[in-house]
Amino acid sequence: GDERENMATVQEQHGSRTGGRDKRVQRSKTDAHHSSASPARVPRRKPSQKTRAQPTIDQNCRICYGEFTQPKQLPCLHTFCQNCLEKFVNPKLLVECPTCREETQLTVLGVAALPDNLAVGILRLSKDHEASSPAVQRRGNQRTISESGLNIGDPLSMKRQLQISFSNLEEFETTFQADIQELSQNINNTIERKMEELAEKKDALGKQLKKILKDKLELHENWRSQSEDLIERIDDEKLKESSAQHIMEMNTLGNSFGSLISKMDRMCAEKVSFDPNSLSLNLCKQSNPMEETKVARKASQNKLPALSTDFYKVATLEEVRKMKWQNCLQPRCAAICPWTGQIWVCSSGSREIAIFDSDDTFVHSFTNSAFLFPCSIAFKIETKEAFVLDKRQSSIFVISPSYQVTRSIGKGGKKSGCLNSPAAILLDNKGRLVVSDHGNDRIQVLETDGTFVAYIGLHHQE
Repeated sequence: GDERENMATVQEQHGSRTGGRDKRVQRSKTDAHHSSASPARVPRRKPSQKTRAQPTIDQNCRICYGEFTQPKQLPCLHTFCQNCLEKFVNPKLLVECPTCREETQLTVLGVAALPDNLAVGILRLSKDHEASSPAVQRRGNQRTISESGLNIGDPLSMKRQLQISFSNLEEFETTFQADIQELSQNINNTIERKMEELAEKKDALGKQLKKILKDKLELHENWRSQSEDLIERIDDEKLKESSAQHIMEMNTLGNSFGSLISKMDRMCAEKVSFDPNSLSLNLCKQSNPMEETKVARKASQNKLPALSTDFYKVATLEEVRKMKWQNCLQPRCAAICPWTGQIWVCSSGSREIAIFDSDDTFVHSFTNSAFLFPCSIAFKIETKEAFVLDKRQSSIFVISPSYQVTRSIGKGGKKSGCLNSPAAILLDNKGRLVVSDHGNDRIQVLETDGTFVAYIGLHHQE
């Protein structure tokens, strides 16, 4: 009975093996049938939307080939750096796209008014976040451990790894302490060197102060001696009788007196200042040198020199030459700033504004890409703003105390509040702008925010 049961079991196993072999043979035939079919009849899978190529975003600027700094997007959807794009702005505030050559009209604010490409910034932030994420760091650590050939699940391997880590940590601490000591020594050496340099600078400044004081005292002593000599000469002339020679001598004494008084005013106006940033001393004027004392004015009135017209011509040319600067082209207008006393000059040819001190010394100049033909200037004391009239732009630019264009007033046209080749500008007693609208044959009155008030013209008067 046991032998019959064993035979039955062997037959069942043989039958299952044969059935499996038949199934494998049938499956191979089916695969062969499908492979022999025509390729045209085989249905193709349509690509899904997820596998389609997405539009790429430029990682670098196409002008400087570097990473974007303040990315600005043009209406043609091309993005460039703000500084790179400003190089392609022409005097008419038109910018041409370096890629597609499409021109875009800018506002008064220039390239800064274009919209920022936020996609570039978001893509950069996402990359930085992925690089610094803990998951990426963990994956890197796992790769390092797997490359070392250690099994994390093996207790012996983990114990050995920890023992090795102890020695590595000790080596790192030793190296780190050595680096800290070296860094501390470098700091001490640098500070000592700086202290030596400051000590030398202190000695040099002390010697310079002593020299300035010595020269100043010598100048004052010289002025005292000249004044004493003049007093003696005046006393001698008082005793003399009135004559033609006496009158000429008194005129000479009056001239000497006026020069001494002016010299004293200049000496008393000088002041020594210290610049803590550059550690330097500067000898500057404390008050306005154009102001004269009453005595000096009276002495100048007593002067009656016989000067020819050639002298006045030469003097005029010399005064004009003092107020020239290197880039001056076609100066149009000059005005005095009421809160600084400086002279502002419009240069239409070079499209800039030059500023001179009260003694005709050139201070600096500034310009803006919106300036095309600056021709006139006006000032408002309450807000400390300057108004520059541009003839070609047919608008008024408002300048802040830091010499930046904050806004513009008006535009080209014939309507109320619009301008056409304006020629001059000033402020009335009410703080309103009075503009000579030359192209429209009228004079317009505007508020400082650009609101139209009234105008006087040939056909209409308000």
